[in-house]
Amino acid sequence: MAQSFHLKKKHLLLAVLPILLFLIFDWMLKNLGQPDLDVPIEILQDAPAYLESIGRNRFIGIMMLYFAACLIVLGYYCWDVRQHVPRQSWIALAITALLLAVPVFQAVWIHQTAAETASRAYDQVGRDIVSQTMSFGEMQGCLDVEGVVQPDTRVLFWRCGENPVLSMRNNMGDVVNIFTAFVIAALVTGSISTLSSSSMQPREIVLAQMQRRLRIYAELSGIVLTLGMVFTLTWMHWPMPFIADEARSGYTALVNSVLFEFGAFYSLLIVTFYLPVAVIQSHWILKAAQLSIGHTNATPDAVSKWRLQYGLDTSHLKSIRTLLAVSAPSLASLAGGFLT
Repeated sequence: MAQSFHLKKKHLLLAVLPILLFLIFDWMLKNLGQPDLDVPIEILQDAPAYLESIGRNRFIGIMMLYFAACLIVLGYYCWDVRQHVPRQSWIALAITALLLAVPVFQAVWIHQTAAETASRAYDQVGRDIVSQTMSFGEMQGCLDVEGVVQPDTRVLFWRCGENPVLSMRNNMGDVVNIFTAFVIAALVTGSISTLSSSSMQPREIVLAQMQRRLRIYAELSGIVLTLGMVFTLTWMHWPMPFIADEARSGYTALVNSVLFEFGAFYSLLIVTFYLPVAVIQSHWILKAAQLSIGHTNATPDAVSKWRLQYGLDTSHLKSIRTLLAVSAPSLASLAGGFLT
C-alpha cells in the first residue's frame, strides 16, 4: 500500500541536538579544560628551518582532500534532496541548515575582525609554540625582491602580516571551518530529510529507501569528519620537528589528548543526528510490520521475516559499517603517533 511521508516541523527540531552538543562542548572547553595553555617556548630546539615545511605540506595536502570530500558531500546532498524530498520542504530544510551554520560563521567573523586577539584551537597546545614554529617558514608571495617580508601584501583575501605562514594557517583554517559548517548542516538536515519521501511507491519500499539514505548520510559523516580530524592532526603536529628530544614525549601526549577530545566530539556529533532519526524510522518500520501481518501475529520472528522480505533487515555487516562511521573520527584522533 502506498503511503506519503511528509517532513513535519517537529522533525526539524532534531537539529537542536547537534547545536546543543556544540554549546556544551564549547562550555566544557572554556570552563573545564584549559583553552589557553602556557607551554614554555624553551622546549623548542635549534633545527633547520626547512623542517617547518613538513607540517605545511601535510596541511596543504589534507586540506585539498578535505575540500574535495566536502564538495562531494554537498553535491550528493543537493541531488538527494531534489530526488527524494517533497518540494514544499526545501525552504524549511534550507533555513534549518543556515541556522546550524550560524555558530561557525560567528566564530569566523570574530577571527577575521580580531585576528591578533581571537582565540584559536591551537591555544590548547601552546599559542607561542605554534606561532614560533611557523615563523621559521617563508611564503614567496609575501616577500619582496630582496627576500624581506612585506606585512601589508595580500595573498588571496588576507594580509601576510609579520608571520605569513601563521596568517596562511589561520585564514585557510577559517575557510575550512566555513566548508565544515555547510557540510555539517547538510549532513544534519539530510539525515532529518530521510524522514520524508516524495515517492508514491508501496510503504515498505519507501521505508527501505529511507533506511538506505540515512545509512549513506552516516557513512558520509564518518568519512568527512575523519578527514577533518586528520586535518586537525596535521596542524597540531606541525611543531614536532622543533620540539626538544627531552620534551617531545610530554608534548606529544598533550597534543594527542587534545586530538582525542575533538575526535570524541565529532563522533558524538554524528550520534546526535543519526540515532534519533534511526529510532523514528525503526518505530515506523515496526508499525508497518504490525499493519501488514496483524498485531496478533506480529511476533519477533514474524517481524524479522517481514523486514527481511522487504529489505528492511539490519544485518550485522550494515551495523558494523554504521558503527565504524560513527567511531571513525575518534579512531582517527588516536593515529597522532604516526605523524611524530
